[in-house]
Parts: sequence; structure tokens; C-alpha cells
Amino acid sequence: MRFLPISKLVIHHSAGGSWESILKYHEEKGWGDKSAYHWFVEKDGVVRAGRDEADYSPATQSWIANHSGIHICVDGSFDQEEPSQEQLNTLKKMVQAKMKIYGIKPENVIGHRDVNVTVCPGDNLYSKLSAMADIIPEWAEEISLEMARAGVSTRPAENIGNIPLYQHVLLIKKMLIYWKVLK
Repeated sequence: MRFLPISKLVIHHSAGGSWESILKYHEEKGWGDKSAYHWFVEKDGVVRAGRDEADYSPATQSWIANHSGIHICVDGSFDQEEPSQEQLNTLKKMVQAKMKIYGIKPENVIGHRDVNVTVCPGDNLYSKLSAMADIIPEWAEEISLEMARAGVSTRPAENIGNIPLYQHVLLIKKMLIYWKVLK
């Protein structure tokens, strides 16, 4: 359960851990059978769904970031390697769509390091975050219109505490399938 409206995108890297190892580690930490992250981007750009966006994330030591952020982890150790082009393409689409859906400002697309003492998400990914939030394309507006037709508010505060948040998740999954990145 969130105690704040969604207003941030917090980007992480896996620091070499696979999706399966992250799930196991997070379960051992007592965070349930889902990842602390809402989304995970594989090296080939495929997206794996983790924690429901309606739920807060325990992915940082910042209460505010955990309750106001959508947390996206990208597979790799980006203090040592570069993210793949497929990962960058997928992440950019996700960032721009979520900015539109939740009304997130470009300055609130942040790295884990912006809320904790850590190198995450690594210099090679962190340096690309501001460019991902620059331009919101036309297709993001179409997603917003589709959500409005479905009766889902695109104002996040209206979706906290009442049922429509699950519709966000369904529409986002539909959008990812449309992009052919969700298996």
C-alpha cells in the first residue's frame, strides 16, 4: 500500500544479478514473492513485471522514494558496462509512458543514487536518464486517451486509494505487449 501519490521514476541496475536471483534475494529479505522492483528490463529489452504499481517498493532506504516512486531495474552492472540498445529503447518508452500516465516531471526521473549513498544505477546508465525524460511522444498521448476512454483517471492522486490503479497496470501491460517487449 502506498502512502503517497506516484510522482517519481526511480531507476536501478541489477549490479550483475539475474531476475531469478533478485526474486530469491528479495523473498529472503521478507519482501514477499515479488521483486522490490515494479519492472525489470532484461538485456534483450524484454520487460518482466514485478511488484504491482499500486504497491510501494522497498527498493531504497528512502521512505519517500519507496512510496512515491515506480521502481524500474535494468539488468546489468552499469558502472562497468554499457546498457544494450534494446534496454535503452525499452526503458525510454517506459519512462515516457509513465511520465504521461502519472504526470511525472522530468526532474523526477531519478537514479537510486539520488536518494541513497550508492552508485546505482551506474554511471553508464545514470548519464542517460535525463535524455529519456526530454520529449514525450505522441503515442504517450494516445495511451492517456485510451485510459480516459476506459474510465481511468490520468491524475495519479485520483487513483490512490480506489480501484482504478489496477486498470493502469492492465493498460500498461497491454501497451508493453503492443511494443512486443513483454513475454
